[in-house]
Amino acid sequence: MTETMHDRLRKRLKAVNMVPNEASLAAGLSRGYLQSVFNREKTGGGANIRELAKLAPVLKTTVTYLINGEGPETASTPASEAIPAPVSPQPPVPHAPSRYLPVYGLAAGSVTGMLTMTNDAIEEVPSPEVLARVRDAYAVIVTGSSMEPRYTAGDYVFVHPHKPIRQGDHVIIQEARDGGTVVSIKRFERLTDTHLVTVQYNPPEEVKFPRDQITAMHRVLTSNEVAGV
Repeated sequence: MTETMHDRLRKRLKAVNMVPNEASLAAGLSRGYLQSVFNREKTGGGANIRELAKLAPVLKTTVTYLINGEGPETASTPASEAIPAPVSPQPPVPHAPSRYLPVYGLAAGSVTGMLTMTNDAIEEVPSPEVLARVRDAYAVIVTGSSMEPRYTAGDYVFVHPHKPIRQGDHVIIQEARDGGTVVSIKRFERLTDTHLVTVQYNPPEEVKFPRDQITAMHRVLTSNEVAGV
C-alpha cells in the first residue's frame, strides 16, 4: 500500500513520542489542528504547507519528507529547511494575514435547520488583521436563509469570542443538545431570567433559546471591523 502524508505524520508522531494535540501546540498551531488533518483523511484532505513547515521541526523531519516521502526522514535541524516554492509563482500579497483561523462547523439559518457543531475544525481560513492576535478567534459558515439579506448561505462570518455583546449585535449561539453542540446565528435582543431572546430576518420573527442550554454566545464582527475601518 502506498504510504500517504497522513501515514508519515503518524510515523513521525510515534518516533518523537507525541500525540497530535501535543505536537500541534508545540508547533504553535491550534490544539486540534493535526487531529483535524487526520479527520479529513478519507475525503482526501491534507495539511497546509505553512503548517507543515511549523510541524516539521517538532516532528524532527523535513517538509519534503512529509509531503512526498522524498529525502531523509529525519533531520537534525529541520527548522532551517526552505519551504518548497509553489509551481506557479504568486505575486506578493500586501498585509498578508499573520495566522489562519479554524472554521468550526456550520451556523444553520433557522431553528429547525440547526446543525451539530464538530469539536475539530473542518478547514482553516486566513485571519482578518483585527483577529490575528485574538485568542480562540474562529470563523463559521452560514447555511440556510433565515438571516437573509444580512447573511446568505455560504458566507463566512468572523467571530471575536471576547468582545462585549450589545443589543443589535449579531451573535453565534452554541447550545448543548443531544450530546453535541448546536450552533446558530441570530441578532441579539435581550436576556430574560429563562431565555436568550433573538431576532431572525427571513421570515422576520423573534426566536428564543433556553438559557440553561446555552454553552457560549460570541459576537460576529461587522464588515467594517473585519476590514479594519
